[in-house]
Amino acid sequence: MKILVTGAKGQLGNAIQSIAVDYPMFDFIYTDIEELDITSEKALSNFFAFHKPDICINSAAYTAVDQAESDREKAFLLNSDAVKLLEEIT
Repeated sequence: MKILVTGAKGQLGNAIQSIAVDYPMFDFIYTDIEELDITSEKALSNFFAFHKPDICINSAAYTAVDQAESDREKAFLLNSDAVKLLEEIT
């Protein structure tokens, strides 16, 4: 079983990586913005078509709480719109 983990460089992504060694029966695919832009429908479609993950754990998020109010568009894009894209593609 292939498990995609987005936001792999963040706190939750790192925590998943640290326990993944206890689950050798799973094939984990770790991505961050450099490997996969989850805000891009085309990038997601291409990635999912190539890798064919069975499960997606989305740990990517806009977490700069103090900046979120002044950068609302980016915060909504990553924390809402991208999640919807992931849901639609899986």
